[in-house]
Amino acid sequence: MTNKQVAECFASNREHTCHSLHVFNDVHTIFSYGSHFPIAKKTSLFDDDGKRIVFFTTRDYSVTTSSHKSDVRWALHQNGFRIVEVHNVEAINRQAIDDLTAQQNEAQGKAERARKQWSKESWQVKFRQCKDDASLLTRLFDNQALSA
Repeated sequence: MTNKQVAECFASNREHTCHSLHVFNDVHTIFSYGSHFPIAKKTSLFDDDGKRIVFFTTRDYSVTTSSHKSDVRWALHQNGFRIVEVHNVEAINRQAIDDLTAQQNEAQGKAERARKQWSKESWQVKFRQCKDDASLLTRLFDNQALSA
């Protein structure tokens, strides 16, 4: 299989694993170059539109891993997932909210310091996305705690 086919296999919600030379998945997580670098992890959470939430790493490793990440992001988008960018895809808990808050603060600072309008707007979009994702996860985690 090609890396792109593995990404499509992962995003298709089939309950089996796929692999290429450098990309492989288990049922819930897809990896680049080994289990030490998870690209994305499917959660059991859904957004308000019924889209399944997947945690997608903000970490980078190499140019090739960036290409793997691009393939996975495209496949997840094509299959209707809600992508939430976090540093640690394994932390499906309040640590993800803390990470999103840190990303939000970073984006706000970069938007304020940006000299070009396009850069300012790009960081403002990132700020809003992090804020929306953190709000969504807070609500979902609070609802889980109430129903437990």
